[in-house]
Amino acid sequence: LLEGDPEAVRARFDELLLRYDGTPALLDDLLSRYAGVVRLEVKEAGLRAAEVLAPARAPEVCTGLAELIRRRRPDPRTAAGKAELGRALRYYERGDVQGNPVRSAARNGRGHVLLQLGRYEDALPIWTRAVRESDQVHEWSMLAGCQERLGRAGAGLSLMFRSFGFK
Repeated sequence: LLEGDPEAVRARFDELLLRYDGTPALLDDLLSRYAGVVRLEVKEAGLRAAEVLAPARAPEVCTGLAELIRRRRPDPRTAAGKAELGRALRYYERGDVQGNPVRSAARNGRGHVLLQLGRYEDALPIWTRAVRESDQVHEWSMLAGCQERLGRAGAGLSLMFRSFGFK
């Protein structure tokens, strides 16, 4: 697949990207159906190749790579863990763009990584926006957690109660 003229390789890759009915196949499989692949490095290698060979879908691929890093559960208390989370954060930032069908996942993933890194002030606007856009319990609880970590326990508690439907 990867041998030969770069244009021929790209054309072959484009063929693999489409099912017989013209719908995306390979990237969708890498991004969703193979989420349970035990060997994460295999999935990562496929996504890295897709990032180069399918640049139009790079935001989705970057989001997938960031999710893959988070699935490894890097420890933010170690230097290696912080570096991995920093890498995931950069991928999420590249995925949080207009037109990315998984943009909210990229944004929320970014919010999670910032919380893991203890960057609560940076995470606060992400969760505020998420609450405005989706109004789900998860987003409310993340926003409340940010407020609490920033020493605004009253605001955090109020948000938490609101997330459970209390006014």
